[in-house]
Amino acid sequence: MRTFRLLFLFLAGGFFGTQAQEVLSAYKYVIVPTKFESFKKENEYQTSTLLKHLLVEKGFNAVYDNALPSELSNNRCLGLTAILVDESGMLTTKGHISFQDCQSQEVFRTQTANSKIKDYKGAFKETITEAMESLNNYTYSYQPAEVKEAPITVNFGDDVKTLEPDPVPTEKIEEITTKAKEVSGIPVVQEKETGVSKPTVPEIKEVPQVAKETVPSVPEAKDSFLLYAQQIPNGFQLVDSSPKVLLRIYETGKKGVFLARGDASEGIVYEDQGNWYFDYYKDGELVHQTLNIKF
Repeated sequence: MRTFRLLFLFLAGGFFGTQAQEVLSAYKYVIVPTKFESFKKENEYQTSTLLKHLLVEKGFNAVYDNALPSELSNNRCLGLTAILVDESGMLTTKGHISFQDCQSQEVFRTQTANSKIKDYKGAFKETITEAMESLNNYTYSYQPAEVKEAPITVNFGDDVKTLEPDPVPTEKIEEITTKAKEVSGIPVVQEKETGVSKPTVPEIKEVPQVAKETVPSVPEAKDSFLLYAQQIPNGFQLVDSSPKVLLRIYETGKKGVFLARGDASEGIVYEDQGNWYFDYYKDGELVHQTLNIKF
């Protein structure tokens, strides 16, 4: 019977050791309560003292919950709490150790152990010691969990939103760019290798509507109205603090001059003496609009 028990503990220790290696090493500390829920007094039957001793013996950085280092006090998620779960009955002392994270979620538990010793101090000593044998094949080494990259966010003061710009097909951009330049009278030179159109004359002219795509219209510019430029393929999209995409602008080959596309208007966005303007036609009339853009 004793041989069978030793074999069982050996096999169980191997299983628990492998499981523990995957989760316990991600935590820098193990917190030991000075009083467990099942008991009326602190360190009753020396349960807290024994558990901390066994944890330190196995290489853990174990601390009492009333003597936390400042690092752990500021961030409880650096540690696990080792809790003695008492499952004792009338004639048997029984229990296991539950390791819980800062959200009180159990991440690991030892095997359940029991003792028939009548003296409570001796019984809990045997139970805790046997339960901790689950970690006999485990060697603790702190290995912080890898921090995953957070999604890109755009900060608009107190309003932070996660944005994923809508991709614009390259073919569509080239088509709109070429047509707009033909209408404005800007000569276009075709490159043999890339086929990308480049303007040769920097002169800015009015561009009528060329293509339609549903994009919210740009409100009338005000001193307090600010648009934020977010980079997209071949240009930028201009958003407000909602954030809502109001306008998309595409590079023309001349610095400070962009082809622009909104909901019901298309034209040119350009910089002149430090100010940005959006020129487009509406009902046959040329509209000259000032924009406040932050790149």
